[in-house]
Amino acid sequence: MFARDLGGVDLEDEQNSPTVPAREPKPAQGAAADKEPGPKMTVDAAKDEAQKGKAAGKDSRDREPADRSRGPESTDRQARASEHEAGWAKARRIVDQERKEQKAQEAQKDREALEAEEEEVSIDEVRDVEAEEVGQLLPVKKRGRGRMLVVAVVAVLVLIPLLYFVVIPRTELTLKIYYNESLLNQINVDAELRNGGTVSVDDVALEISVVNSTDQEQAGHNYTPSSIAPHATYRGEAMTFRGSQYEDYTILIDLRFSAGGRSYSEHWSHETKEPWMNQEFTEMVSGF
Repeated sequence: MFARDLGGVDLEDEQNSPTVPAREPKPAQGAAADKEPGPKMTVDAAKDEAQKGKAAGKDSRDREPADRSRGPESTDRQARASEHEAGWAKARRIVDQERKEQKAQEAQKDREALEAEEEEVSIDEVRDVEAEEVGQLLPVKKRGRGRMLVVAVVAVLVLIPLLYFVVIPRTELTLKIYYNESLLNQINVDAELRNGGTVSVDDVALEISVVNSTDQEQAGHNYTPSSIAPHATYRGEAMTFRGSQYEDYTILIDLRFSAGGRSYSEHWSHETKEPWMNQEFTEMVSGF
């Protein structure tokens, strides 16, 4: 605007002249007229404003073709970048989906393997139960026979000794003679009778005598218990005499008794042997 106003002015003349008064602006109508008028503009300021206006117009005209030339290419790049990102996102979704499916398949295989193992265990348990049930469902007669056989064997093993020692009438009388040589040539002879039978032993008469090598009697004693009950023991009075520890003696025994309706009479003789100082002799009478 200032350039058009200065179109007919010689710039050199204006520079040589001291000052050129600026045109006063026309008063504005309406609301603009109320405003205060601005300061007066010099020639240099007007020239600067004109050059700035031209430069701004030229820049705007230069940028407009460049913007128009860059617009489609930038849009294509943005579209390709968007498509590329969309493709990568789709590929990632596909890969994630494949991974999920693979994990699901592996989990399914693990479950199937576990179910198969549990099924095998259950089958084994069922077989064991069936075998046990089959064992329990054996014929009753067969099991009864087996039980009867076991009971019979136990009865035989228990009852036979019980019958022999308690019930069955039998006679069993055992005689034990204890020979002992002590200090000062003292010799002791003890007698013991034990009734191991199931009947009482009655009318017992026991005679014991000791003779030396020349058949001279050194000692003798008679034992006459009235009776000996079953599983009872009779111990007679000790017989003592003074002899020689270096001599062999003969012990003569006569035993008579009755038991179970029968009479028994026995005779035994035992010789002592040196150098044994303690000796034992045992005899038994038994019958049914």
